[in-house]
Amino acid sequence: MLLCIGCLQEELLVAKADFVFEETITSSGKIAIISNLSTGGETFEWTFENGNPSSSSEFNPGQISFTTPGTHILKLKVSNRDGSVSEIEKNITVDANTVTDFNYNILINNYAPVEVQISNISQNIATYDWQFSNGTPANSTDVNPSNVIFNTPGQQTITLNTISTTGQIGQKEVTFEVLPELDVDFDFYVLPIDEDNHAPVKVFITNTTISATSYSWEVIGANPETSTLINPSFILNSEGNYQIKLTATNGKQTASLIKDITILSYTNLSIQNDILLGINTAQNTIGSYYSTVQKQVYRSNEIDGTNGNTIDIVYFGLSSTFSSNLFISPLVATNYGLISIPNANDTNYINKQENCTCPTISESQFNSITNDTFLQTITVTNEESSFNSTLSPRIIPFETSDGRKGLIKVKSFINDGTNSYVIVDIKVQKRL
Repeated sequence: MLLCIGCLQEELLVAKADFVFEETITSSGKIAIISNLSTGGETFEWTFENGNPSSSSEFNPGQISFTTPGTHILKLKVSNRDGSVSEIEKNITVDANTVTDFNYNILINNYAPVEVQISNISQNIATYDWQFSNGTPANSTDVNPSNVIFNTPGQQTITLNTISTTGQIGQKEVTFEVLPELDVDFDFYVLPIDEDNHAPVKVFITNTTISATSYSWEVIGANPETSTLINPSFILNSEGNYQIKLTATNGKQTASLIKDITILSYTNLSIQNDILLGINTAQNTIGSYYSTVQKQVYRSNEIDGTNGNTIDIVYFGLSSTFSSNLFISPLVATNYGLISIPNANDTNYINKQENCTCPTISESQFNSITNDTFLQTITVTNEESSFNSTLSPRIIPFETSDGRKGLIKVKSFINDGTNSYVIVDIKVQKRL
């Protein structure tokens, strides 16, 4: 009989592979966060199909990224020194990327009606819901909707609502501006010197057209007859009925408008009566500065860089006794205690015809002038002698810097203290 005392049998260690993972969806796929639940293991071999990283020997490999759509295998092999081996596999599925997106292209331009072409670049979408504010059509469920027409001016919106193949909801919205349809309109005006409508008349255009990109003007018989400027001007040199025609376009629409203007007989003469010009002490109250083009008297505080170049008549009266009076060039106004005129031009005068060797122009000749024929014949040489109120009326020839000739008739001297003034009539050529 044999006895074995103290004999022990060693128990083998059994490896058991197990793990769990949490899934997190990202913009590019999924992340698996792994927790190792294995027992009896000493070595661990992880493989991750299409994962990053693709393998690991750590007990807990941490986060594994998957970006390739499809089902991928996560595999764990556990082993120990006793030769026990255990394996387990689990799957992770990465859905294809879901993208809700589109491009749009405005055909030709933004002027109504606006045609918009849409290019759908969404990915893995099951259903589409297009909404077009104030558009035709107003909505669509097509993958690629047909071109949409927008007629209503203002901010318009294209909205795409989607549901992906996995049930995700997406949206994209864009806003653009629709400009008004073409609307042709314009006004025209003449300067005060041309308000009598006797030829020649210079017509200035104020273009109020909406939504045009180019303009074509035509005024048959004018100078010039055509123009492509936005706001042109035309000189109408002869008596007659003229049509000002504007044709405007914006690449989609073209429209025309005609307006009429009647020009009276040719005189090339502007008659400007009963003009009050103040003496030196009245330059701020009555005004000593005059524009024959604007037919306006200016006080000294009204003159600036926008109107200084239109002033062609400046009167200097020394006092209310009118013992010394003189019409002077705007260029030398400061020499007589008057203000400096911005952008001043030169004007020549014959203040005292009695000091000039030229033919004397009488009041009757002045009164008989109805066109510029007589004015064309006169020669103005600068004569700067002052005159008093003894001779009334007094005729003073002048010539502006742009070559227009005219006559001033000083017909009254009004004594009103520091606000004394002269009253004059002027006849002057409109233009050369």
